[in-house]
Amino acid sequence: MVGSEDPAVALWRQWRAACAAADAANAAASRIEADLIARVGPPRVLCAVRRMEVPGGPAVEAPLYASSEADIDRAVARGLVPDEAADALKADLAARRARWAAACAASGLEAAAEREDEAARRADALAAALERTPAASPAGLAAKLAVAANLCEPAGGGRGEPPWALIVAALSDLDALMLAPPRA
Repeated sequence: MVGSEDPAVALWRQWRAACAAADAANAAASRIEADLIARVGPPRVLCAVRRMEVPGGPAVEAPLYASSEADIDRAVARGLVPDEAADALKADLAARRARWAAACAASGLEAAAEREDEAARRADALAAALERTPAASPAGLAAKLAVAANLCEPAGGGRGEPPWALIVAALSDLDALMLAPPRA
């Protein structure tokens, strides 16, 4: 394309920037959350420690944590926690959850998580727009395939499923590019 960039390439560049913003927002939220866990501890209580046999190895001590009253009730029902301990565990859990909520509000974790979600939504919207935008050059086609490959790869932040609509759109663009008359 002379004098202008393929619209698919322009969207790909925006998508990459949005993905970078989502990664940065995720890292920021993770740092805040790790700091909260280090300072106030996670919003859970230790219900019991069970000794578990490991096939072919030594027995291990396995902690059983509860992060809700329902978790405590299940531990009681399974006989892992005495009935008389349930109320104290629930009170301890409520106190820990209150400390966690106060620390979250003061730390900015909720705002950081919202920035992360917004950046991810923007990247998803740009990928959807790229699906609807015809590639006008081999570079545009490559941009579509690069996004498709990233969305397919769980390690790349993708869902692990091939984004078939984007792949079909790229193949349609390939057909159009291959059948187009040569430029003079």
